[in-house]
Amino acid sequence: SQRSALRNGGHEVGLMLARQTKELDFSGFDEDQDLRKAVVLFYIPIAEQPARESHVPPVYADVVTRIYTEANLPRTVRTGFARTPEPEAEESRFTITLKHETGLAHLQVESYGADFLPSLQQQVAQFQLNRYDVILVYLPLSDPLTSHFGAGLQELGLSFCGVYPEYADGDVLVLQNLNNVAVDASKIVVASPTGEYLRDFVITD
Repeated sequence: SQRSALRNGGHEVGLMLARQTKELDFSGFDEDQDLRKAVVLFYIPIAEQPARESHVPPVYADVVTRIYTEANLPRTVRTGFARTPEPEAEESRFTITLKHETGLAHLQVESYGADFLPSLQQQVAQFQLNRYDVILVYLPLSDPLTSHFGAGLQELGLSFCGVYPEYADGDVLVLQNLNNVAVDASKIVVASPTGEYLRDFVITD
């Protein structure tokens, strides 16, 4: 399926660890039935892409820049500020989507408030207590505060997953948290040098 996506003009933009449940079987594959399965994320543009600025946490500047370059997306990556930015609101706004049947919790950041870090930490902890296997956090790259607030989220147990181009009025940075889920990196097969780079970066992060 990866080779088919590449032949049809697709580009790897991330790797979602443990995306598929262990109950999902793939005919003809020798696989570990006790592990959730990874999914390589592809982006296939169907129209001319607008030029955009993406405000990326410095720790992810290189990987996001490579994704944009490989996918031929007209993006300018910004990582710095003349001064520390301050959110305009006191409270952050999130959109939460829960998928009990597949063990996935999605949290999309709509806007940043002064309470962002403790609020996000509380939400992630709540998902963990409710035994969601995979927690996905979507940060808007059109917002300069993403570069600021996204820089330290590894301390909350969040790691790089990928970039969704043109997802919500622009691109989003996707981070993931695995809640006591085992991953066997040797089982993750990719079909290109870019896929290898992303797999290695995601596993290391």
